[in-house]
Amino acid sequence: MNRLMNRRGSWTLIEIVVVMLILLGLAAWLLPRYAGRSPQPGANAPATPVERASGVECENQLRQIRQAMQLYQVDHEEKFPASLSELASYGITSEAMLSCPLGREPYRYDASSGQAQCAHPGHERF
Repeated sequence: MNRLMNRRGSWTLIEIVVVMLILLGLAAWLLPRYAGRSPQPGANAPATPVERASGVECENQLRQIRQAMQLYQVDHEEKFPASLSELASYGITSEAMLSCPLGREPYRYDASSGQAQCAHPGHERF
């Protein structure tokens, strides 16, 4: 009992080593998931947080392009623009906004239907 009362509350070397091993094990398990490859090979989901963020940016750019097309239609008797570059006066001011931020492929545009889509693999659903 007296021996327990004199203990200072400091950690022993073995306790520190065990905690470090647990933390290293967690890091080895989580790091590939958040900074490396996706856990399932061949999955359509982007692998890294940077790629996921670029996918969100691509989706937002396409949404802005579609909104600019709607404004263009209101001003031009329900006609679609001949190309995406005609949307410059509707807020689409830079060439970088007309391509995917991840793969830098220009967006595909069909002037007959007014559909703009991303050509980058995995972004087809936008």
